[in-house]
Amino acid sequence: MYLGAAIEHASGKSFYDYLDEAVFKPAGMTQTDTPPHDVDMKGRAFGYIKPPGTREWGSAAKHLDYRADGAGGAWSTADDLARFLTALRTNRLLDEQHTKLMLSPKAEAWKGRNYGYGVWIESYPWMGLTIGGVGGEMGSNSEAWILPDSGYQVVVLSNFDPGAAIVVSEFIRARLPDPKRKE
Repeated sequence: MYLGAAIEHASGKSFYDYLDEAVFKPAGMTQTDTPPHDVDMKGRAFGYIKPPGTREWGSAAKHLDYRADGAGGAWSTADDLARFLTALRTNRLLDEQHTKLMLSPKAEAWKGRNYGYGVWIESYPWMGLTIGGVGGEMGSNSEAWILPDSGYQVVVLSNFDPGAAIVVSEFIRARLPDPKRKE
């Protein structure tokens, strides 16, 4: 939320206009948006939750924020997230100097996992170097990763409570060929 206010203050534009002009359009993200959750979007998946103590899945709609903000909540597709990773990696969103700055470690969370500016930077012997991000709220979660040593990108979206995309993403990333991985 504070990030959105800072962007508006620095750019002089609404948070939504700035995202569209500085990120979505340059990255070619034509199926990504930040509309209120009750606005109909072609192809939008509905999120499902399983409340504690229940066995049944139910709609997450009543638990969603009204609209995305600086803390997250944009709607996207796997293809558009892959376009975002490509645009980031090829300096279409930031110049080369600032892309390197963003994607380099700033603080260690734990051994093998560091935080850059807005991204996680992981390096484990069984997975190699991966740089990316995660997102989630009730009824949805996502992971989008760049594997710079091999050139792969991994994007996983789920319309279930957080956890599903994490498991699938880690499974894929640990099994992709990596020339620098210690087998």
